[in-house]
Amino acid sequence: LATVDVDSDTHVYTLSGDDADLFEVVDGVLKLKTDSTADYNTKSSYSVTVTATDSDGLSVSKTLTVVVSNLIVPETIEGTVVDGYVSGSTVNLLDKDGNVIATATTNSLGQYSISADDNNGTRIVAEGGVDTLTGETITVTLSAAKGSSYVSALTTIIDQAGANAATVLTNLGLPANFDLATSNPLENLEAQKVNAALINIMAIGEALLENAGLADGAGDELIVAELVALLTTSSDLNSAASIKTVLDAAAVNLDDAIKTKVNNLTDEVSQSVANLNEQINQAGSIAQIATVQKVALDDEGSFLTSLIDAVKAGLVDL
Repeated sequence: LATVDVDSDTHVYTLSGDDADLFEVVDGVLKLKTDSTADYNTKSSYSVTVTATDSDGLSVSKTLTVVVSNLIVPETIEGTVVDGYVSGSTVNLLDKDGNVIATATTNSLGQYSISADDNNGTRIVAEGGVDTLTGETITVTLSAAKGSSYVSALTTIIDQAGANAATVLTNLGLPANFDLATSNPLENLEAQKVNAALINIMAIGEALLENAGLADGAGDELIVAELVALLTTSSDLNSAASIKTVLDAAAVNLDDAIKTKVNNLTDEVSQSVANLNEQINQAGSIAQIATVQKVALDDEGSFLTSLIDAVKAGLVDL
């Protein structure tokens, strides 16, 4: 810092403004405090007002904008997409603005390895693929924070919960020994029960909305948003009443024609999904859960395919 003053060459510098607490002046140099860091992905610029005061008490101020440069550091991100293990899923690494930075495809064990040119990614989003335990096509979008080792329905709900993530996580009722970022649902029976129940609600809710006329790909987003809303205030995920609340709320702002088709079937769909999820809750193994999911979601002869046929035909019951 330098100050032009015809009467004095001694000045005291003070800082004010939005980000002043992060900075200090040492030997005439404006610098970050030793316990402060600047992260481009968090904040790309800072504002600080510098005031120079001379020995007579006269002062002048100037507001400076400190711009943070983006340090380009390549990184490799590895993880696994899980319903069962999801093979052939397209996995995208997104930055904070939703732009795709890099892409990979999962192998037969659901594993992916993404090589990114920089470390600006924040989220993992997985689309499509096949559940290797059931053979079913994965129709819902799954997501997770970049640091998660597993991408599942569990991580998707928390990823979308925002400021309510802690409350939603508590209401999911996961086992105390299950770490969402590092634990594999397929190695924890109780966690996989919750994961599979979420998948059932998401996939069947998506099919109901989209086959009633909602644009392809938009249905699961609405269902996930309403699941988050439900879990913000309740731990009752699997009752018919709760599932109906999710379906009704997801459809409430849709066109009347779509809403009518949805409302014709929500009572029966909600009870059926609740029954399927109760079977999951009673399962004694991961394989038994997969058997129930196949009945629920298989590409042929499942509850899902019956639902799709009923909605397309405009039926009022299944």
